[in-house]
Amino acid sequence: MKLRNSILATALCLSFATGSPTAHASADDLASFDAQIARGLPTRVCLPTSKSGQRCATVTQRLYSQIDTPQGGSARLFEATVNGRPALIVRTDTGLDLVGADEHEPVMTLADATDALPATGEALPAPVALTNATAYTVFESDADAAPEDAIHIWIFLHDTAGENDHAKFLNRYVDWWIKDMEKTIKPGMPVRVSVRDHVPGITDLNYDEGQDFERMLDIAQRGAKFARSEGAAITRLTKFVLFVDRPPANWPSNRLGAAVEKFGVSIVSNRGHRHVFAHEMGHLFGATHEAAEDRFWCITNMKDSLFARIPCWYYSGANDEYIRRYIAANRRK
Repeated sequence: MKLRNSILATALCLSFATGSPTAHASADDLASFDAQIARGLPTRVCLPTSKSGQRCATVTQRLYSQIDTPQGGSARLFEATVNGRPALIVRTDTGLDLVGADEHEPVMTLADATDALPATGEALPAPVALTNATAYTVFESDADAAPEDAIHIWIFLHDTAGENDHAKFLNRYVDWWIKDMEKTIKPGMPVRVSVRDHVPGITDLNYDEGQDFERMLDIAQRGAKFARSEGAAITRLTKFVLFVDRPPANWPSNRLGAAVEKFGVSIVSNRGHRHVFAHEMGHLFGATHEAAEDRFWCITNMKDSLFARIPCWYYSGANDEYIRRYIAANRRK
């Protein structure tokens, strides 16, 4: 049930100032964590913090979505509890990162609001001339025969985004979305996330240039070409995301993300709230603003404003169903 997970509305945030476990860990720390996990779950682990201390958590379950990071790295996600409250742990090749329910993001208030803050993101329609043109096709071909259905999200970190700490990035934007996909939406197929940086032609893209849909199309085409170069299949469940710092100059001043479902692509600015990623993923998988809900304690992922509210960190029940239907309609026949 969604209510059972409502505590996560204040959960998923890194807070180094309060001594949260650092995203970088020594080889000994990583080996100790792995050894403890190998003994079986649930198990208690203690992670190093940024203040030279430790913070302990009970690891209860591993999430089985596949995550790979730049330079051939990988990441694993674990559900945990800290003092009985829900938490998540990211284990990358170089880091351990814990995020728990006492590390919440402040509610946005009137004093915080500027033109750059209240709005979340938009689903942009693709121009008909582009949508129907063979030259702009990025979806599957006969050469993309995949052995099984899978959802594959390719995230490209723009060179100016400042997202150099991949464990921190995953904890901030991705892990809680993956958990909701696995535990609530249950797509019936693997979810894979590939994070990449320093990809010429994509992460150095001048995204201010031209019209927004043209740059979105560039990202989709170049992302598909790059993914194929790494041996990946491109299907209608393959999506491409460019993470940037400031939003494109050709966007309205209050837009922090945008998606074009026809191209399977979105741009997300990290100047917005961390739920913008899940919001744009919703647009790419059939969720709508209209089906979002304004709960007593929070707003669901597809609400287009966070003004004076906090996010629930999940979709509404109606949008859960829209996402399931989208996945079912676009899986391999």
